[in-house]
Amino acid sequence: MSSRSVRRLAVIAVAAAALFAACGDDDTTGEPATGAPATTSGESAPATDAVDPTTTAPAPSGRAGAAVAIGGEEYALEQQVVCVAMGGAIGAQFRNADGTLTFHVDLPPPGWESSGDGWEPPSVRFDDEREDAYLQWEAGGEVLAGMTGVPDGVAVTEYSIDGRAASGSATVVDLTSVMVGEPATAELTFEVACT
Repeated sequence: MSSRSVRRLAVIAVAAAALFAACGDDDTTGEPATGAPATTSGESAPATDAVDPTTTAPAPSGRAGAAVAIGGEEYALEQQVVCVAMGGAIGAQFRNADGTLTFHVDLPPPGWESSGDGWEPPSVRFDDEREDAYLQWEAGGEVLAGMTGVPDGVAVTEYSIDGRAASGSATVVDLTSVMVGEPATAELTFEVACT
């Protein structure tokens, strides 16, 4: 399956997700969902963006989520926006409960470079809108490919895909820092699981 087909399916999945989101959820209590992780006792824990280093990430079995570590900080993004996994590839987007952190991942299947199917190189993007300064950490993707001033070595350095889950690492650059001529890089690791 070509990357164009996967992108078309991703567009359809995003449209379906938007339709379902517009229709609301099944919450019969009328209370908004918190997205807080469940504790071992089954009670809801307080929502947090930071990943507790004593827990395994991204989420308990059967739940979607992403764990992202960048610049010494770890984040849990528990809301799956979209996930398309097929043909050995995976493309997904996750965000935290208040929408200030977003993680995008697009990983082609093993052997993509020699397949002749037109796969794009692997890419990741982590958007942080929590502070006054917007940070957009990226590796791979069409935006960076067309930019000058991106340091050598900015790329997804390794990854593995296991069905609807993936993990990997990348050297990323903050897009805004490139635009002002002072590129800042960081190491990023990730684990994602889709429902």
